[in-house]
Amino acid sequence: MREIKFRAWDPGLKRMRNDVGVTCDGYFASNGNFIAPRRAPIVLLQFTGLKDKNGREIYEGDILIHLIKESKTDYRDDDGVRVVVDFGDGTFRDKYTHNDLSEYLSDWPRLEIIGNICENPGTD
Repeated sequence: MREIKFRAWDPGLKRMRNDVGVTCDGYFASNGNFIAPRRAPIVLLQFTGLKDKNGREIYEGDILIHLIKESKTDYRDDDGVRVVVDFGDGTFRDKYTHNDLSEYLSDWPRLEIIGNICENPGTD
């Protein structure tokens, strides 16, 4: 069963908060400190239950590169396909192609997180 957890982007502080829990009256961090929305609302990003080739947890909003070549130490845009993780129609999918992330599972060792749309706007 997939672990349900969140992280939160705080646009007021321009900072990502990890391991965030949700209550019916607001959000709280794992250390118990309440996270109150500031000028802009906090953006909750859900964990997909998947990890990239480096073992990093994949969340909504993450930008992944699906490397085409088997062995690479770096990448260029023409060496891979970008995948932006989104949630829609009851599944985690690519924001633009709407392909279900499960389509990449057979090739998972070649997926790598290269950023996210909150901390790197315009790169998706």
